[in-house]
Amino acid sequence: MAEQTEGNKDFTNLNLDDSVVKDMLKSGGGKSVDFNTFLKIAAAQFGGFSEESELKDAFTTFDGKDGIDGAVLNSSLAELAETDVEKKAVSEVVDEFTKENKITGYKKFDAEKFIESVKQ
Repeated sequence: MAEQTEGNKDFTNLNLDDSVVKDMLKSGGGKSVDFNTFLKIAAAQFGGFSEESELKDAFTTFDGKDGIDGAVLNSSLAELAETDVEKKAVSEVVDEFTKENKITGYKKFDAEKFIESVKQ
C-alpha cells in the first residue's frame, strides 16, 4: 500500500490497472500526488470536468439563504457514493472546502474555492 502523508490521499482502492496508474503518476510529475493534482490527472485521463457554469448551477441546488450547508452537501453526495471509500473521499473533499462559523456552528461550503481548485 502506498504511503499516505498529510495532504496526500491514498487512491489504491480505485482498482485501476497498474499501467494506467503509472501513466497518470508520470503525467502528474512524481510518485505522490495531492488531491488537487489527482483531480487534474483524472480530468485529463477521463475526459475533463463539466463547464464552470455547469458546476455553479449544480451547486445552486444546495444554496440556501446562508450559502451552501457543508453538512447537507456532504450527506447528499455521500448518498451517491457506492462504497465506504468513496464516502470517505467525498467527506474529505467537502470538509477541505468548508468553514465553520465559530459562533453559530454553521458549516458553509465554499463552492467558488472548490471550482477554482478544480480549474487549476
